[in-house]
Amino acid sequence: MELEVLNRLQTIAFTHRIFDVANIGKLHIAPEEIESRFQSVKSQFNLDEVMMLSTCNRVEFNLVTEQDVSHEFLQNLLLHLYPNMAEDDLQNRCIRYRLNTTVNSAYIANPNSS
Repeated sequence: MELEVLNRLQTIAFTHRIFDVANIGKLHIAPEEIESRFQSVKSQFNLDEVMMLSTCNRVEFNLVTEQDVSHEFLQNLLLHLYPNMAEDDLQNRCIRYRLNTTVNSAYIANPNSS
């Protein structure tokens, strides 16, 4: 059972290596908003679990889902989580992602980075 969940674990990380800290700060969600936003995201995107880690230099989302975490899925998820952020701004921040081979992890990357 635990291995099955691990195989469905997806990690989406925004780090200081990709964005400056001011931009990462824009992704912080106030504690009083987390429950309502995540309940909506869980039902809208058919997620079993969702968790957010937010520090001064990193915002990370851990999802347990059967969904294919494609570029389109990530973009729609972020637009849903951050409705006040302009779609163009999110597209500029989320041009591409890489999947880690050990755990399915999507790292949001700057299009100019390697």
